[in-house]
Amino acid sequence: MRLLRWILCAVILAFPALAETNAPRFPFSVDAGTHRNIVLPALGSSAVRLVFPEVGVERPSDNRAILKPGGDGRVIFQVTPEGEATFRTGAIIHFGQAPLIMERKDGQIAMAGSLKALSLPLVDGPDSPFGTITFEAMSFKLFLPSGASPAIQEAGIAVQAKAMHVDPSLLAVAQPGEWVRFDAVDLRARTTGRIVENPADIGQLFGSILQVDLDNASANLSDGRIMAHGIIDLSESNIPRIDGLLSLGSFATLLQTLMSGGSFAPERIMPFALVAGTLGRMTDDGTLNFRIQTTGEGTLILNGRPAALDLGQ
Repeated sequence: MRLLRWILCAVILAFPALAETNAPRFPFSVDAGTHRNIVLPALGSSAVRLVFPEVGVERPSDNRAILKPGGDGRVIFQVTPEGEATFRTGAIIHFGQAPLIMERKDGQIAMAGSLKALSLPLVDGPDSPFGTITFEAMSFKLFLPSGASPAIQEAGIAVQAKAMHVDPSLLAVAQPGEWVRFDAVDLRARTTGRIVENPADIGQLFGSILQVDLDNASANLSDGRIMAHGIIDLSESNIPRIDGLLSLGSFATLLQTLMSGGSFAPERIMPFALVAGTLGRMTDDGTLNFRIQTTGEGTLILNGRPAALDLGQ
C-alpha cells in the first residue's frame, strides 16, 4: 500500500491548481510566458510543496491554461516529514512532451496530460535512493474540486498506460538488476479523499486518501493476463480494507516464465504458488481467480479462506 499511496499523492499533488487555497490559483493568476523556479505550497500547507524548475504558460482564456514544463519535464514534489524542519524530495515527476491542459468550471478544475516517469523514494530518509516507474506512453485526466473543504470531496483520476516498467526495488520482489515489464497496461480508478485545509505533514496527507475504487486494472505479464477490480479502503489506521476480484490468466505458464526468465527467484515464487494453488479457483482455460477480502485486523481472505499473509504487520 505504501507504493500506491506515494503514486496517488504524487500525481494528485502534481495538480498545480490546488497549490493555494485562499488566493488566485496558479496558473490562472499569472501572465503568459516562461516562469522559472516556481515554488508552490500544495494545498496551502507549509509542509508540502511543488517545485517547477521551468514552466511555460499559455492563457487562451481566463479559465483555461496550457502548461509546458521545461527541460526534461521535471517537477519536484517536496515534503517536510513529521518532526523535521527541512524539505526533502518525496517524488520526482517527469511529464511527457504533450502540454498540460487545465480548465476550471463550476467549482471544479480539470487537467489532462501525460507522464514519462515517476521516481519514488525506496525508504523514508533524507538520503534514500529512488526507484523509477517509466512509461512508453501514459496519459491521464484529473478532476478535482477547486477549493479545500473539511468535508469529504471526490477526486477523479483516469489513466491509460502502455509498456510500464517498474524498478524492481520498488516492488521488493525481483532480483537486483532485473526489470519487471508490464505490457498493455490499462488502469481506471477513482479516489475519494478529504482535502485538508492545511496538512501539517506528509503523514496527514497520506491519511487524507480514504478510498480507491478500482474500476479496472489489467496488464500482460509474461504471457499471462492479470486483471483486478474492487475497492481499497484506506480510512482506518494503516491496515487496508480490500474487497475485490483478481484473475491470473494462464497461471501455470506465468509461473514457469517468471522463474525461468530470472526476474524472480524460485524461493520467492514458490510460497506464492503454493498459496495460490491451494486457495485459488482454476477455470478450464487455466485462469486462477481470487475473491480478495481483508478482516479488520488485516488478515487476507482468499475465496473465503484465510491466507498465510497478514497485512496488519
